[in-house]
Amino acid sequence: MKEWNPRFVCYARSNGKTPEEMIEHDREEYAGGCMLGFVLWNTQKWREFIALTGIDSYYKSQEDHDNYDKWLEKETQCSKNCGS
Repeated sequence: MKEWNPRFVCYARSNGKTPEEMIEHDREEYAGGCMLGFVLWNTQKWREFIALTGIDSYYKSQEDHDNYDKWLEKETQCSKNCGS
């Protein structure tokens, strides 16, 4: 079974799709840059998280990344297992 980046899984689930469906959708939506949708979405989610927490937007520690992942899972009602 293919393992997915947990953040990508949350992106797909937040759009009501499986990771496989999201890849196909984004290949059509963003021809020539199939990961652009995810990059834009993840960048916006980081901005929301930074606004809520006040962390440094240029330097993010491992703890910041871990806290972001926890927040993202809660925000998108996704879990690390939802890609399976």
